[in-house]
Amino acid sequence: MADEADNASLLCTRCGLCCNGVFFADVRLRKKDKPEQLPKTEVEIEQRKDGPYLLQPCKALGKHGCSIYDQRPISCRKFQCTLLKRTNSGELDKDEALKTIQSARRRIAHLEKLLLELGNNETHLPLTWRYESVFAEPWSNEEWGEIFDKRTRLYAGCNRLAVFLEKHFMEPV
Repeated sequence: MADEADNASLLCTRCGLCCNGVFFADVRLRKKDKPEQLPKTEVEIEQRKDGPYLLQPCKALGKHGCSIYDQRPISCRKFQCTLLKRTNSGELDKDEALKTIQSARRRIAHLEKLLLELGNNETHLPLTWRYESVFAEPWSNEEWGEIFDKRTRLYAGCNRLAVFLEKHFMEPV
């Protein structure tokens, strides 16, 4: 159990993809979470017909992990990505897991750069929403070549990222 806690401490603090809007756009809160007790300056909660949701990217995610770790919602406590599960089971060593995280982060940084070049600077939104927003925007004939090339690279990169994330982080164990 100590190794599992060590793995989570190391990998999760280096990763954060489940909190930064890459994996999820939101996290449904449970009644036991007591959303009214979560620090409002650290999280953004949206009330919907079916209950409260913690919006992603989570404002509690910082350089060194979650600033509300001891108060984090149940769904956050229980979530374990495939990479963490494979490391905990001994199927994957920590160094390989860290290399996978670094690869994911490089891919995401490339897409974020393309999004900025295409005029989307809404870093407070989940990655998929930003991607969808870019493709919803029309462009003029004068911009066709340059924007077409960047949109093509964004589309291909997002598809490659989705395959990579599914394989390494979201695949059933």
